Amino acid sequence: MNYLIVNADDFGLTAGVTYGIWEGLTEGWITSTTMMVNQPASSLAANLLRAYGYAVSPSSGAVASQSVEAVASPSSGAVASQSSEAVTTPSGGAVAFDSAVTSPSAAKTAEFSVGLHINLSLGQPLTDCPTLTRQGHFIKPQDLEDPTVYDPEEIAREIDAQYRRFVALTGCEPSHLDTHLYAHQKFENVRREVIALAERLSVPVRGCRTTKYIAPHFEAGFKVRNGDTLTTLRERLEQIVRDMCAADRDVELMVHPAFLDNDLLEISSYRGERVMEATVIREYLMSDSLPDDIQLIDYTGWSRKNIRSLSSAEGAGVPAVVFKGGFHG
Repeated sequence: MNYLIVNADDFGLTAGVTYGIWEGLTEGWITSTTMMVNQPASSLAANLLRAYGYAVSPSSGAVASQSVEAVASPSSGAVASQSSEAVTTPSGGAVAFDSAVTSPSAAKTAEFSVGLHINLSLGQPLTDCPTLTRQGHFIKPQDLEDPTVYDPEEIAREIDAQYRRFVALTGCEPSHLDTHLYAHQKFENVRREVIALAERLSVPVRGCRTTKYIAPHFEAGFKVRNGDTLTTLRERLEQIVRDMCAADRDVELMVHPAFLDNDLLEISSYRGERVMEATVIREYLMSDSLPDDIQLIDYTGWSRKNIRSLSSAEGAGVPAVVFKGGFHG
């Protein structure tokens, strides 16, 4: 038996992205997500988790009492794309989404994990870190001429601040770690600090070895390319699954589902493509197309099955797979 983690990046990026991921988490076709804590919808993401019962207050042990309807109601004005209206995709097609994605009756049965999507690439930092920013905003990796200009102490301080904000927002610890725009997979100075936090928390890191985990194979190939249709994207997903079976390995599949909203249109070039991703992965997994010898699992469940004890820090911090993927943003 091999295990497939379907991890949605960017939880908390915008309201539309957050609701799109929430649909997948509560319906069960997304098994894990990583949350951004310094973005416009970070509080919305945390409120959804608390209302669902994922996060428990460490001080009182009580689940937040706000109802799911109150948190996610379209009447709140948080997002306009929750209705069943069609959303146009880059290929010219249209996809309808169910507006009842946050209904308590539709949820409460899904099991999922929430990790920290460390962000050193978009928006404003939580700390004073001049080597990581230009005019007060993070520098996108593709615009960074020399990553060695990053001050290691600033990296560590900002990562720690984001971890602490995650705990404050959600009331729980992250189940796993990764980074926005692959920063830890591209830059050694970032990877060192991410690994240091992972070792402290005893959680896995995308694409890396630690003293307790060898990460599952990271699959970044499920992305919309120029000229793609829903059909070609579905074929790519099916090939990824066939390759997983042939290699006999566990896989983390990175996905970016979303509903479109104005904020996403303004800050990202990967927009309608997220709708296409959501359509394909949802239809594939909800139709029981996954082979019998592959089982969906969340990151917490995978970690329990794969924790290991090394006699030393042998291989810790070394990428399990050298990442050669491109950027989106």
